[in-house]
Order: sequence, then structure tokens, then C-alpha cells
Amino acid sequence: MSEIQDGFEISSDGRTVWVNDPFINVGRFSRNGIDIHHSAEQQIVGGKQCLDCKAGPCTEADWEYFKAGMLRVYNVLIEDKHKPKNLAPAKKLELV
Repeated sequence: MSEIQDGFEISSDGRTVWVNDPFINVGRFSRNGIDIHHSAEQQIVGGKQCLDCKAGPCTEADWEYFKAGMLRVYNVLIEDKHKPKNLAPAKKLELV
């Protein structure tokens, strides 16, 4: 599934979501991790790709975190129709 939103391409295949600006990938989400990258210009100036990256496994809470990050940083609204189907189960909290 793919769509364009204000110059950003949002693509998903049921396992991974990619968000691309006209030049590079600025976001990726899967069960295996979150990547929110600097824009191409910021990468050239600052020399860093990752703005907010996290290794997996990812849960529903991580999905919400990714969506909020893409909205905050790039004003891109990622709809739940793109949400991967194989997210890790949420961690259970135990009282000690």
C-alpha cells in the first residue's frame, strides 16, 4: 500500500512502513525497530542519519511513538491502515 501526503510517500507491506521525502527515507517502522531520520539537508550539514532510532522488538506502544514522532518532526500523519500486523506483544508489568 502506498500514498503521498504533502510530498512524503508512505508505503507499507504489512510488515514494514517506510516514509520517504523526495530525496531519502526519513522514517521506517517494523517489528525490528524504529528509525526516524534527519532530512537529507540536515544529514549533510550535521553528518548524522538517525534523529530518533530504536532497536526492536516493537510493540503497539512503539507504533504510537513512531506515529507521534513522524507527526512532530515532519507533520506526516501515519494512519493505522499501515500498522504492521506482527508487532511484539506488550511487556507485562509485574509487582515485586
